[in-house]
Amino acid sequence: MAHIARGMGLGKVGMRLACGLMALALTACVSPARRAESLARKGGMTPLVLRGGPFELRAFAVSRAPRDLLIVYIDGDGSPWIDGGRRISADPTPRVPLALDLALETPGSVLYLGRPCYFALQGQPVCSPVWWTSRRYSTAVVASLVAAASRYAAAHDFRRVLLVGYSGGGTLAALMARTMPDVAGLVTIAGNLDPPAWTRWHGYLPLIGSLDPAREPPPRDLPQWDLVGGSDTNVPFRVVKQYFARVPSARVWRYPGFGHVCCWVRAWPLALKTILAELRAPRGSQPGAVSRVPSAGRQPDRAPWRWRSRQPAERAADAHARALVPAGTLYHCVSALSR
Repeated sequence: MAHIARGMGLGKVGMRLACGLMALALTACVSPARRAESLARKGGMTPLVLRGGPFELRAFAVSRAPRDLLIVYIDGDGSPWIDGGRRISADPTPRVPLALDLALETPGSVLYLGRPCYFALQGQPVCSPVWWTSRRYSTAVVASLVAAASRYAAAHDFRRVLLVGYSGGGTLAALMARTMPDVAGLVTIAGNLDPPAWTRWHGYLPLIGSLDPAREPPPRDLPQWDLVGGSDTNVPFRVVKQYFARVPSARVWRYPGFGHVCCWVRAWPLALKTILAELRAPRGSQPGAVSRVPSAGRQPDRAPWRWRSRQPAERAADAHARALVPAGTLYHCVSALSR
């Protein structure tokens, strides 16, 4: 590459650019599953294949102190459709596994749990495109994730589990929390918590055979945090407001200027620190309330919102965003890559 760059009359900057373009080309040839495994290994996580009912599920895990709490991450829907929704994808694995990025920013014990037929496992005889299209949030998919996560937690003596779901993974995490044992809390990030409203909003086909968290009985007495992007056009607040109305105890944190992808990875370490602190607090000491977490980027929040009185926990949570987005910083966010 160096002699090619010199032959073309390129200097050091040109040579670096040429090398960067070649690296991008090589990266594009790597499958999403292999790319995710490479990221996980670099972050010290061990690749696993877990059994969840009739499905085998790809997972990445790491065990660190404290040993009593396991944080389970469920990622978004990935790419169930291609060509603008005209063809079913042969590989739904997320091209940008944002929940894996969140897991890599997490101290403590982590299980990143892939969904049925994702991460190069769609060749299983039990797999069919229905599991990543219309039935992506079905009883069978939820039961598979619950079985795999529960078995892993029991085998490694974890007494408590915190479920964290991003986008469509938030849908599944909310459904898992209803039946999974030892769940201590639930976190959704840009969560699609009302799939029928979401499909109507976008003009998509209805997800026939899928469950709907907004119409299922919510988990009782379960601490819950829902992180919402004020500029999220994929899952805007108006799409999920019915779910929040049914779960008044949830802490809803609004991040103005955040989209569906931007800027959750940067925000996550401080957000998780506050969530874990509240999880350790005595039950009932942190009442739920809709809260606004301001961004230091001074980006306008145009979405409709009704404010409630701010509790001490929400005021403490505001400390997240003051250091999140430096003033004048621009983020390039491509939400279509990581639904």
